[in-house]
Amino acid sequence: MRMPQKLKSNAQNSDNGFSAAKPVFILETDLFGTIKPKPVDFLNHAELYSDIGHVVEDSHLKGLQRVNGMWRVYLDSESDREHLIANGLTIRKKHIHVYDRNPQFVVKEHINYLRIRIKNVPLSADDNQIGRYLETKHNLKIHNFNRERLRINGFLTNCQTGDRLFMVSPVPGIQLPRFISIGKYKALLIHKDQIVVNPYVKCNKCLQTGHKQETCYNDWVCNSCGKSGHKAKECQQPMDDTAADQDQNGDLNVPDSVPEAANVDNVQDETKDKQPASESSDDSNDDSEDDEQQLVTSKERKQITTNNEQTNKKRQKDK
Repeated sequence: MRMPQKLKSNAQNSDNGFSAAKPVFILETDLFGTIKPKPVDFLNHAELYSDIGHVVEDSHLKGLQRVNGMWRVYLDSESDREHLIANGLTIRKKHIHVYDRNPQFVVKEHINYLRIRIKNVPLSADDNQIGRYLETKHNLKIHNFNRERLRINGFLTNCQTGDRLFMVSPVPGIQLPRFISIGKYKALLIHKDQIVVNPYVKCNKCLQTGHKQETCYNDWVCNSCGKSGHKAKECQQPMDDTAADQDQNGDLNVPDSVPEAANVDNVQDETKDKQPASESSDDSNDDSEDDEQQLVTSKERKQITTNNEQTNKKRQKDK
């Protein structure tokens, strides 16, 4: 059925009127508080239309819409809208604030949720166990979670990838670990702007561990002398400066070496005094050696005589 030309033009004008100015908002909780009123006391369209007519021309009012205890008020001009926001409304002898934006979504629009991806956990594992770990171990507030499904050519399938996706409120100052233990499973935790820290990696710039040269903000540290402010190829300190420093420290202790020299002289004097005693001992050693030689010769002579006697006795027996 084709719409008549007159009705069609009126509909277009009304649509243009709604799009000309954004709506303003009124909350019934500002009127009734947190207590839900009886059906007889509900705020209706006719009453609100009459109250708004005391602030702006009622002919400038284009629409009134109630959704879940909140009223949307549509005006035909921006000036009427600003005038209503500035002055507010008086409903049942009570001043009611008029909101420029939807008050039920102001907080949600500014929330920046953090999406956490949990990998390497079997599909048979309980999702609530992962959620309890995030809440108890890291004090994260979980708003939503689901299991990732495989996407083929832009369309979702019923095939799950095994990854769990958690939407949480980020806690400032808390760094989430990359690898976590959930029961008997070793899981991988990934999120946006995650800082990956490897305790075994060493920076070639500052010679510290935990980061690389690409992300280092420290000053250069020389790999040769260990001092900051220059590189190893720019180092002007020789390699044997440490030995030279030790020698300098030894030269500074000259007074301590003087008594040692005196002790050496005393030792030399003592050795000179003891030299005659050593010579006498050498003479006594020579005399003892002579005596030993004389004893050996006398024993040999006795042995020879005894041998001769024995041979003579044998000859006589043979005769």
